[in-house]
Amino acid sequence: MNENYIKDLISVCCLTYNHENFIRESIESIWGQCYRNIEILVLDDGSSDNSYMELKNLQKESPFPMTVIKQENSGNIPKNVNTIIKKSRGAYITFMSMDDVLNRDAFSEKMKLMKGDHNLVFVTNSLIDKIDNNSAILKTNIPIGKDNIILPKTANQLLDLEYELSFCPFNQATVFTRKLIDVIGGFDEDLTGDDIILRTKVAKYMIQNPELNFKILNCSGFRYRIHETNLHKNYLRQLNTYHGWMLRYFPDRQVSAALLAKIRYYIFISIKNNGLEDLQYILKLLNDLVKRDMVTSSASLLDFFSLHNMSSKRKYGVPFVLEFVKDENIFLSQKSKNLICLGMNIFSYEKILLQRRYKLFGIPICTG
Repeated sequence: MNENYIKDLISVCCLTYNHENFIRESIESIWGQCYRNIEILVLDDGSSDNSYMELKNLQKESPFPMTVIKQENSGNIPKNVNTIIKKSRGAYITFMSMDDVLNRDAFSEKMKLMKGDHNLVFVTNSLIDKIDNNSAILKTNIPIGKDNIILPKTANQLLDLEYELSFCPFNQATVFTRKLIDVIGGFDEDLTGDDIILRTKVAKYMIQNPELNFKILNCSGFRYRIHETNLHKNYLRQLNTYHGWMLRYFPDRQVSAALLAKIRYYIFISIKNNGLEDLQYILKLLNDLVKRDMVTSSASLLDFFSLHNMSSKRKYGVPFVLEFVKDENIFLSQKSKNLICLGMNIFSYEKILLQRRYKLFGIPICTG
């Protein structure tokens, strides 16, 4: 372990952008931790509100060492987190957005476990809580991933669940060893993603070093705030993240059913909102995956398309044309329909035997 790291110190690395209304509650949730050996580092990525001034005021009140960094807006979350990591001093590290809130005992049990096992490189949670703009509890103890998921016990299982089911323990409130973050090179600054990229790098490194292990606690570590500017609501950014993640870390794998489901949902949202440029962009990325043989004329492709009201044995040729059922909640212009048909013409597949029926978004397929 680097001799410059401070033993038993947790560096809480925080990012903020226009979180003025949430910053105090977030910082106070760090101050209120049962575990007391903490330093706080916050980077303000050029907020246009009073976030920076609020941080400077909180810095004066902080019972823990607190560093505040201000910069021009970059929008590069991975690079911004790496900037904070370089300035941190703790032998342990965690990450936090300044719109979320830590539960009071987010670190104590994790630190007890990690101090007792030097091969334990991170401890995370299997549950989260959700709050609204006013910090009212929306739901507690929400499972990460599917309700009936069997929690992974090995790095291989962790990586497979990440890939196949989008099992995604949050980086917030997860305690990592600083040594681990350093050895994997932190976050990838040339990709838009942060959490999913870090988790993948961690799992792959642990697979190469099987003496290392992790632990998932069956409790919630923080409260995730739902509001209008949550990054997960920017579905084009999310899709771009998944696309870059796939190409870099899983270039030889087929696109998972979970990712196809996300793409299908993003297409649905674009269509619903008449987002023609968004739809064009999504189809372009999907076509790139197809050209790389990451989506083929197989069961994985069938998982993407909505095929209800079709004979399970009927053969369809290509190119596919999406024909939308009438839905009083979705009003499609002829331009939208034309673009959808045109977009689907970019695919060239062999004929597919449809083996089963689907009921997803009520979008059947015809050959036009």
